Amino acid sequence: MRRTWLAGALAFALSACEQDVPAAYRSAAIPEARLSDPAARERGARLFARHCALCHGERGDGRGARRLGLSTPPRDLTDPGWQGRTSPLRMFAVLREGVPGTAMPAWSGTLSADDTWDVVAHVRSLSIR
Repeated sequence: MRRTWLAGALAFALSACEQDVPAAYRSAAIPEARLSDPAARERGARLFARHCALCHGERGDGRGARRLGLSTPPRDLTDPGWQGRTSPLRMFAVLREGVPGTAMPAWSGTLSADDTWDVVAHVRSLSIR
């Protein structure tokens, strides 16, 4: 009985986490194997260095060279609290769509879906370094 309740509570909590994901992305399959693949993380690290580090910093800590001119500071992607609250699907959607009202651009015109998942794999690895 207790296991059933815990499983139900976990499923509810995880579904609630996806409520801030745009509807178009909620049913997307998360490529779990890719997210833990060292080669995908390395590809993502190269893409991050090229497209993201100016704002988010080389280490992803939000201390990039461009941060001082932004009205909203770049997110510290190394923060374990943020990592724990943010699903891979949410990261993917933000990379694809950007964040309105901030300097975070949409990368869907620049990065393929596979490239985007590689960046997500890299970002997820930042809190475990």
